[in-house]
Amino acid sequence: YFIWYMCVLPVVWPYSKMGVARASLVVGVWVVSQALYLQQAYRLEFLGQNTFEWLWVAGAGIFVANNWILAQVVAKQRVVSVFDAGKVLNVKKAL
Repeated sequence: YFIWYMCVLPVVWPYSKMGVARASLVVGVWVVSQALYLQQAYRLEFLGQNTFEWLWVAGAGIFVANNWILAQVVAKQRVVSVFDAGKVLNVKKAL
């Protein structure tokens, strides 16, 4: 449930204008948000510590991070027409 949207990356990646620096930032934000959440989950589940409040904060952080990542992916997409007057266009030429 952490990486459900990765299944759409092969579909959207060829149309992305995202540079290496921005992609690295996006991956870094994702890794940090997951690590913070999983740290609190580990402390709760395996060490038996009361981390419910921090787990909630980390969950909210994952929510914010995933929404920001989605906004970055959408903002950096090239829009390509697939249909024109009912006919399918050659998408490879448009890229």
